[in-house]
Amino acid sequence: MRRAGREDDAALRCGGDCHRRRFVEIARPAVDPDRQRLPPGPGLKQAVEQPKGQVVDGVPHHTQDIGNTCGRHPEDRFDSGAIEPVAAHAASAGVRVGLEPLNRYETDLFNRQEDAAAFLDAHGLTHVRLLCDLFHMNIEEPSIEASIRAAGDRIFHFHVADSNRRHPGAGHLDFAAILDVLLETGYTGFISGEFLPLPDAETAARHSIAHLRGLSLRAVRAAAPGPSVAG
Repeated sequence: MRRAGREDDAALRCGGDCHRRRFVEIARPAVDPDRQRLPPGPGLKQAVEQPKGQVVDGVPHHTQDIGNTCGRHPEDRFDSGAIEPVAAHAASAGVRVGLEPLNRYETDLFNRQEDAAAFLDAHGLTHVRLLCDLFHMNIEEPSIEASIRAAGDRIFHFHVADSNRRHPGAGHLDFAAILDVLLETGYTGFISGEFLPLPDAETAARHSIAHLRGLSLRAVRAAAPGPSVAG
């Protein structure tokens, strides 16, 4: 939410808050199987009837012309009141919320991991964590590896895509170096693909899996049993 035009913020925040709360309720059955699912809302029927997990991703989108906000600190463009209510609701439901920084061409709010992390720390939003997306990080972060290391245990979900937003292996990102650092942070969550379905979704997924499985990662090598030695 932008600070300018405060008279409009109440209605906008109410609509956004209700929308995010509903997604929390969609995810709740995955962590509370005994809870009855909510009756579906418009456009969410299938998601309510078939909950897939406990993660709710909060993606910050721009609310005004990006050119008017370049160089301003995210604190000047985003009101913590826009996320605090849904964060508290999610915490009570046992549902995790993720904040995903996007590149400068898609948002004027949080572009880098450190900006989002500083905002969450400043407002005590301990139940909101970071969703790191390599496509956006490749545009914004001076060093992807350094930004992952700095984010540390704040990371709770991780999106992979190569530099051209195609499947891993189709661009120039060093996935071995990146995932080595991610595993060093103690990350044990999912690594999911969010890339273009080229030449089609199934082929892209197969190439992604093959490339990632073929990496030689330090953590994997360290965990592998050494050769036996005959006495």
